[in-house]
Amino acid sequence: AAVGKQPRQEDEELDCAICFETLESMGGAVPLPCECRVSYCSRCWDRALAASMSASGRATCPSCRAPMHVDFDPDLGRLRFARAPAPRAGSEEKSEDNWRTRLYTQAKPLQIRLLRRYGEALGFFVSQVANEAGAANGQRGAAIA
Repeated sequence: AAVGKQPRQEDEELDCAICFETLESMGGAVPLPCECRVSYCSRCWDRALAASMSASGRATCPSCRAPMHVDFDPDLGRLRFARAPAPRAGSEEKSEDNWRTRLYTQAKPLQIRLLRRYGEALGFFVSQVANEAGAANGQRGAAIA
């Protein structure tokens, strides 16, 4: 028998390598930006990369530990992953650019859209609360004067 990569068994292709849920029930396997032959659902992949970002300041594949570049797509409302470029020769390997600021900036348009929608849905309630607050402030001001 040859040593090296072994063919995946059918049940390994159908389940997430982390949560063991069927990939079909979780929306399918995430297309990995690295050379791994492991299948992950999007929830586990996102959580694994978020955990590595929190722990080490950089996103890495949970199986091969290859560094990943993470972006947020506000139109799709989800993260996008690509293999991070190799560090340049002679440069110190440092944590990926300022990823927190970059992801915040990329997510901001979606946050604004969601807050506007939420505000519009609560428009009546918000204006009613504002009117009541204004009336209460006016009464309090009169009592103080």
